[in-house]
Amino acid sequence: MEATLHSSPKNTGWIEVVAGCMFSGKTEELIRRMRRAQIARQKVVIFKPRIDNRYSSSHIVSHSEQSLISTVVDSPSEILELAKASFSVQILLTSASNLQTKANV
Repeated sequence: MEATLHSSPKNTGWIEVVAGCMFSGKTEELIRRMRRAQIARQKVVIFKPRIDNRYSSSHIVSHSEQSLISTVVDSPSEILELAKASFSVQILLTSASNLQTKANV
């Protein structure tokens, strides 16, 4: 197998965390990464917790009003079920803390 920047065995993946303080551009970075993946024709899905309805109930929205459609979920287990339905999907999450809060209720 020829080595590439992201070569890895089949059925493996990685987690990338975009962290920062409020208004530091986390959502804009997430949207930027999503658009790049779409341009590269990668299968990508973005999940948004149902309780996060600050700007939109169906889109992730940055403070600068950039937005992308997202799949709305009620719990982390729902993400796993949706991911099992389609393989080789890059999963992007927004506001994971909202999902964790909802899952613990």
